[in-house]
Amino acid sequence: MTIAATLLAFLPVAIALVLVPGVNNLVVLRETVAHGRPGGYAAIAGTSIGILAWSAAVAAGLGALAVEHPREFTWLQMAGATLLVTTGVRAGSRLLRRPDGVAAQADTKCRPGVRPSGSAPTRASFRAAAMTSIANPRCPVTAVSVLPQFVAPGSAAAGTTLALGALWTVVAGAWNVLGVLLAHRSRGLLSRPRPRRVVEGVSAGALIALGISVAVGAGA
Repeated sequence: MTIAATLLAFLPVAIALVLVPGVNNLVVLRETVAHGRPGGYAAIAGTSIGILAWSAAVAAGLGALAVEHPREFTWLQMAGATLLVTTGVRAGSRLLRRPDGVAAQADTKCRPGVRPSGSAPTRASFRAAAMTSIANPRCPVTAVSVLPQFVAPGSAAAGTTLALGALWTVVAGAWNVLGVLLAHRSRGLLSRPRPRRVVEGVSAGALIALGISVAVGAGA
């Protein structure tokens, strides 16, 4: 089977994967609400780095290593869980420390149609999304369990796996771009203090819950 045929066979699976909401989508939404489209696009770039990194790891033989060295893979899961919980706790603590008045003042500087000054917010959005995507267990689990199923024996396994990961990244990115555009259109509502705090709170809670879930599953 050619790479083109393999990618065509994988495309419906990639679409199904990205249509299921996950933590990556929440992070993109949060950064869009906080920093507008630049923040959302930077977050998409960050989540893409995570998907590509795990796809490259599988292409380099991560799946085989996970089978041969399950204890090391468990430690890797625990590290990801710790990062998720830490990120969620930090986001939640910032939310608790910031009064609504401060959020409202920040929102007046980031209204729809007004570009945020400087590139620091977009860099922060990129870093937050990249760290979340790399720590998100959905990425390695999908990469390890799904991508190899589309690699035919005797083919250029590494190149095919990377191509599958690139397609997955493109489909996820396109879906998130649509989410950014929709969120930006609703940003006048979402960037108000109370809805914004809800978005940030749900995102922080999801990160903590997912991290705890991964830690419990890895320790079982």
